[in-house]
Amino acid sequence: MHTKFNREELELITQRDWFELKALASAKTIQLLEEVASLCNISEIVIPIDFTKGYKITKGENLNGFPFYVLDLPKLDTSNAILSIRVLIWWGHEVTVNLLVGEGTFLNYKIQILNNYSNFKSKDWYVNIGNSLWQHDIRDENNYINSMIPTMDDIASIEVFKVSKGISLKNENLVQEIMNAIKEVSILLN
Repeated sequence: MHTKFNREELELITQRDWFELKALASAKTIQLLEEVASLCNISEIVIPIDFTKGYKITKGENLNGFPFYVLDLPKLDTSNAILSIRVLIWWGHEVTVNLLVGEGTFLNYKIQILNNYSNFKSKDWYVNIGNSLWQHDIRDENNYINSMIPTMDDIASIEVFKVSKGISLKNENLVQEIMNAIKEVSILLN
């Protein structure tokens, strides 16, 4: 058996312009995430996350078949002591701004989050109910529900805490919208 490309596939893989454009868009995506990281360092966001500890940008080619770029503020450690803002730019989908609170850290912040949750609820934010910090598709109804739905008991019963907001990739003020989302989510930890 011989693998053969169809006409459309051959057209795609032989077009140099497409690859050059993808490389340019990739560089601009990383530049955008670096700008967000820089703004977090100098902003007056009141949140118990130390943005001066550095950040990490990761990129990949296959998040459910699509390229993606991740900014973690600060760099994630591998323990349960995760308290981080994650900005995910998922080509073909959207940008998500996420507050990640790992199991060990959630125990420390649960009372603050519960006390502030009623002021935070919004139709624009989604709560991960799948007890995983690593599910990223906020439209997945098995893992996310709109933040207006859960009760305090629902929030108190989860093991890890993650809230996410989607922002259109076509938003002309994307950096500002990302920063606004980070400010919005900071209300939960204060």
